[in-house]
Amino acid sequence: MLIKPNIQLGNPDAEKQSGKDLSDQEATRIIEEYLKGLDYPAKNENQFMLCVVGLIATGKTTVLRALSEKIGLVRVRTDDLRGILDKRGCNFRRTAEIAYNIVMQLLKEGYSVAVDGDSVAKNTQESLKGTGRELGIPVIWIRTHVSEKIILDRLDINNADREYKGEEAISRYYERKKLHDHIETPFIYEFDTSKIENLKPQVLEAVKKIQKFLTTWNTK
Repeated sequence: MLIKPNIQLGNPDAEKQSGKDLSDQEATRIIEEYLKGLDYPAKNENQFMLCVVGLIATGKTTVLRALSEKIGLVRVRTDDLRGILDKRGCNFRRTAEIAYNIVMQLLKEGYSVAVDGDSVAKNTQESLKGTGRELGIPVIWIRTHVSEKIILDRLDINNADREYKGEEAISRYYERKKLHDHIETPFIYEFDTSKIENLKPQVLEAVKKIQKFLTTWNTK
């Protein structure tokens, strides 16, 4: 049975509107299939949620993939869900709702989860914080960022791994850019992903900060 969030997640009107509406039955099947296809690490002794704020093409997936491997997180990627919806001929309006259900199921099973999607919207952040309070686990925030020039250069390349491509991706960047103008989220680490060779030391430093935070959290 689908869990209905207490508040609206993200902005469905900003998602791709073309395609058929997704029924609850189809949404449940997608959730079940997605869960079966995930890689499950050993459960983390100190359960937590890792959430990222970052515009399109700032390296969210690259960073979260590396962190998930180091810390033992199950990564839930919203662009993967959009790909599944696209193949079924559905619009993307329920992407955040499906992701929420997947994350909730994983957390209730005791896994730590990395939410691989831009969690900049205030209602999304409130929902994630509320989930953390409900389950008694911390929500840790990171940020990925690069210059606008690098973002536009990356979007100019046909990236098959991204559901929004070409002009559509650039349009989406400008639509979401304003949400990132005045961010007050307390980040434990901010990644500069402009050069891939500089990523590894940043990941190691972020892991240390996350582990230190979890140690402090568990002594409260």
